[in-house]
Amino acid sequence: MAREAIAAVLDLDEDTIDVELHVNIGDPALDQAVEAARRLRAQLEQLQQDSADQMDATVELLRSRANLPMRDVAKLLGISHQRVGQIARR
Repeated sequence: MAREAIAAVLDLDEDTIDVELHVNIGDPALDQAVEAARRLRAQLEQLQQDSADQMDATVELLRSRANLPMRDVAKLLGISHQRVGQIARR
């Protein structure tokens, strides 16, 4: 609703507006705990994406340049050979 109201007042497309909600509980220790948890969650999501990207690139390199079979790639990366197959098919 906030995006819609801002877009109407500023005569902008609603899709061009981002609204971010910040809740202040009123207790500094709790507010800091909430912020720390949110920050760590965002870092985790970024690390998961970075890990997936690196895994994809490494599977591709090991399969194409080193010409390793899927089972060897799986052993090196600590994943199943089925997962290597899924990654290689992408």
